[in-house]
Formats: sequence, C-alpha cells, structure tokens
Amino acid sequence: MIRRPPRSTPLYSSAASDVYKRQGKNHKAYSSKKHKFTTPAFNFDEVEIPPKNSILLASDKINKFMALHFTVGKSEIWGFQYHPEVPYEYMLKLIKMRSSNMIDKQYFKNQDEVEQHINLIKKENKVLTYDNRIVEVKNWLNYLKENG
Repeated sequence: MIRRPPRSTPLYSSAASDVYKRQGKNHKAYSSKKHKFTTPAFNFDEVEIPPKNSILLASDKINKFMALHFTVGKSEIWGFQYHPEVPYEYMLKLIKMRSSNMIDKQYFKNQDEVEQHINLIKKENKVLTYDNRIVEVKNWLNYLKENG
C-alpha cells in the first residue's frame, strides 16, 4: 500500500545514508555497490505496507522501505523509493523550479530550507562517483539481458 505522508513528516531525505539490509547485500540489484551509499530523495508518497511476498533490501531514516524485491505473477519486481537514473543536476533543477510550490504546501518551511537541501545535494554530488550512483540501473539491465 502506498500513502502520502502527513505534512509533519519530512518528505525529503537530505542525502541520507541508505543501509542495505542483510538480504540486500546479496541481491542482484546491489551487486558491486558500496554497502552504505547516499541518494537524495524527495517523495510525495511512500510505501506503507509492502507486498506480502516482498524482501526488504534497503532502508533509511526517512523511508522504512527504501528498496524491495517481490514477484507478481511471472514478473520479478525491483522497487526503489529513490531514482538512481536521475542525475543530481536534474534533481536540483526540479527542486529550484518547484520550490515556491513546495514552500506553499509546507514541504519546506522557507527558501532558506530549500537552499540548505540544494547545498546538501551539491555536496554529495562532489563525493559520489557516477558508477556507484547508477549500479542498480546497470545491474537491472544486465539481469534483463541474461534472463530476457
């Protein structure tokens, strides 16, 4: 089940550390990815109740279900509450473009808080390597190639 968090709940993960769960360490999605990693996320909704047959792969202080693996019929699903495929520069443009609306809806208190979030993402962008950032996408494409 997906839900929109209450307004008082922080909806954005300020480059929060995502930590693999035991099952995530050995999952194909995270093959060759560092055990701890960061990924800025801004979520308007979140998983509240995962599918019954799901395996928790990763979580962080904002999202209990940061990454899940489950099946539906013959389909194998790798679900992420973040977007490894989206470059940080694009995320920054989206935040800047939507900032006044997000302040109006109380996702951020004011423009200073928006700027703090932007600066955290810029700082992380300097530290992270592109290859580690997109491991999940590469592994998914390789999985499709091998099993498709």
